[in-house]
Amino acid sequence: MEEESMNSRMSASRGSMILIMAWFFGTVINYVFNVGLGWLLIPEEYGIYGVCSSILIILSFIISHGFPWNLAKFLSERVSEKEKLQIFKTSLTANLLMGLGVVSLFYLLYQSILPLEKETFNVLIQIILLIVLLNSIQKIYHRTLQGIFRLKEYASITLCGTTIKLFIGVGLVWFGWGVLGVLVGFLSASLLTLIIMLYWLRDHKFWEVDGWSPLRKISFALPVMFSFLGIMLIQNIDILFLNFLTDMKEIIGFYQSARIISRVPFYIAGSLMVAIFPFISRANGEERYSDIAIKYTLMFILPISIVFVIIPDSSIQLIYPSKYLPATEALSIIALGMGSLALIQVLANIFQAKKKPMIPAYACVGMALCQLILLYVLIPSYTINGAALATTISCFLGLGFLTVFYVQEFNPKFSLNKLIKLVFSFAIMSLFLVLLPHNGRIQTLADLFFSGIIYLLSLSLLSLITKEDFKIILSGLPENNKLDDVKEVLYKLVEKLNIV
Repeated sequence: MEEESMNSRMSASRGSMILIMAWFFGTVINYVFNVGLGWLLIPEEYGIYGVCSSILIILSFIISHGFPWNLAKFLSERVSEKEKLQIFKTSLTANLLMGLGVVSLFYLLYQSILPLEKETFNVLIQIILLIVLLNSIQKIYHRTLQGIFRLKEYASITLCGTTIKLFIGVGLVWFGWGVLGVLVGFLSASLLTLIIMLYWLRDHKFWEVDGWSPLRKISFALPVMFSFLGIMLIQNIDILFLNFLTDMKEIIGFYQSARIISRVPFYIAGSLMVAIFPFISRANGEERYSDIAIKYTLMFILPISIVFVIIPDSSIQLIYPSKYLPATEALSIIALGMGSLALIQVLANIFQAKKKPMIPAYACVGMALCQLILLYVLIPSYTINGAALATTISCFLGLGFLTVFYVQEFNPKFSLNKLIKLVFSFAIMSLFLVLLPHNGRIQTLADLFFSGIIYLLSLSLLSLITKEDFKIILSGLPENNKLDDVKEVLYKLVEKLNIV
């Protein structure tokens, strides 16, 4: 039984590693895409693209969360093939109807009250609405791959869509299509990835099954959607309020750089939970996947936020030109908030996987409402630091709320001794980050490398990371004879270092 549990955890690790790598390459491709558009489009066109992109994100959010995530949760449970097809059919129908409703409502608003220039936006809006409709189907198939544990295909389709968007979008802009070419790139990515997934899931003949999924499995989607809504707002509404409440447009760009850097832990935690979410849903009482997710988030993801807090200036200069250094203080503040948000995401997904979605729904919506009030109060006096502070305070409150309920609901294994050891390891890493030189990019990278090694050694010496942890983590690497030899050396080293 123990060996079976270990193998299952290693499967989760392999899935997580695949998704983290997909996230990394997808992020790089998206960065190249957006930078390339900045070079190819004139400023006016780039502004139009920004408006279209925001509209697409908002509309797509509604049909990307809720039913698709709900589908992944219930598909991952041990249910019959008939029930899986019923869940799929019901979710696909509901999400398509949701997409039609969103598209129809937005089109009515666009034609009546939205202040968008018809001559400029008519064709662009029509393409955006077509993308949303396609995505209402595409997202269902994408989450199906996750729910049935086909995580390699799930990651592949993510990268495939981003790559198609890059080449077709940038190519058409190069040939003079402007923003229209960009949106055609988005449309092509949605259509082609849907065709690929239709082929991969061709045995999913949902139309042949009788009946529909029970109402309780559909109603589950609503609180899940509210949880994601709160998390999305907490990440995006701060910069909108900066735009509303200040006249200094340049500082919005500074704040954007701080936001992008600080979100790295949140994105990695998201990749971890995409991989481990189905395992939590399926797990029986003996398999503590939720504890593993929290443990690895605290030990390996939260330290990234600590780096941004300790050396924010070097972190900015590592990625951006020095002209963005005015965001240094804001980064050191918001990094704490985004580290907390990474933990919030993990806890929210655990509650959802364990069929208690209302708790994170209340927490995330309440967190967003709290942020709205704090932004209104703090931005006029402290500008970007006020926005960062409002976001961080809201995230702390949300994390505190979820932590209390997590302890009450699931009675997790908790060791004050291990928590003290972890804080001590954070302090050791922080000390080396400060003492080692980090004035240029090369020095910063060297500082991060050596401080990271010291941190991992302290974890091992304090028995916070064990041979089993290394097996789970390194199982995400590809199988190779030379790599296997390296893994064995690491296992033996960890065993010798576990002296406390």
